[in-house]
Amino acid sequence: MTQGRSNKVIFSSSRRQQLRPLSCYNDDGNPSALRRKQRKTKKKSKSNHHYNMLLVVVLVICFWAVVSGIREVLRKDLTTRKQLDGLDENEKHQIHPQKQSMVVKAPPQLSLSRIPNNKVSATTDVRGNLGPIEVILQANPGTDWLHDRWQAASNMHGKEIPAEHWIQLEFLDTTIWADKIILDWETAYAQEYILEASMEPIVDNDDDNRSPRILLFDGRNKQDVTSMRSVTKFGRSPAHPLHVVHEIRLRNNAPFRFLRLRILNSVTEREVSLWQFDVYGVSRSH
Repeated sequence: MTQGRSNKVIFSSSRRQQLRPLSCYNDDGNPSALRRKQRKTKKKSKSNHHYNMLLVVVLVICFWAVVSGIREVLRKDLTTRKQLDGLDENEKHQIHPQKQSMVVKAPPQLSLSRIPNNKVSATTDVRGNLGPIEVILQANPGTDWLHDRWQAASNMHGKEIPAEHWIQLEFLDTTIWADKIILDWETAYAQEYILEASMEPIVDNDDDNRSPRILLFDGRNKQDVTSMRSVTKFGRSPAHPLHVVHEIRLRNNAPFRFLRLRILNSVTEREVSLWQFDVYGVSRSH
């Protein structure tokens, strides 16, 4: 140590190094290396802080987007419900036909009386004045009011042919186990009718009971009507429903090869008229 004129104490470089605080040194005794390490740690901490802030902002934006989407869906659904409140079923179907089709999760069941592989014949007691009885089994149901439906009438005014009428289906070389039958009537439909089946041809005068009949449905029985039959009407011709569809859910699934529809009366002044005769269930070829 030396003393100058200004009485200031001057230390040598080795002495200044000895007077540095211990926190300035790293494990190797190098103060500059420690400062670099501290700056690096501080910089890394700052970078992590920025990353965390960015992550929080992204999460907030995503959450707000999800909430906004849900609110928009609920708003549109509420608006649609308010618009549909005053509409009938046909108008709703015209506005949103795709929603009704989306409800169906399984492919439609095929009618056993239309499948090309099933040979089915139809007979009746009267020819009628419109299409032949075979039109009720068309693979593709027709829409021609004159040619694509059968009617038990004697002229174009629908004059009835007195007596009870019947239609009989024969499934050739096939046995049927039916669970549902659909009768697509025209405006002149029957309310009271009987569905019966047999493994043998059904004849009118069977005194020997050679063709035992299985009763599937009796339209005169109120219990059968309320528990087995449902009715749907659609179309106009021109002031009445063009189609009156009767769906009969069967309780008796006994096997048969012959199916007869006995028509007892018509609900109108004209004679009965039928578009289609469909049978649903399972079949087995012989």
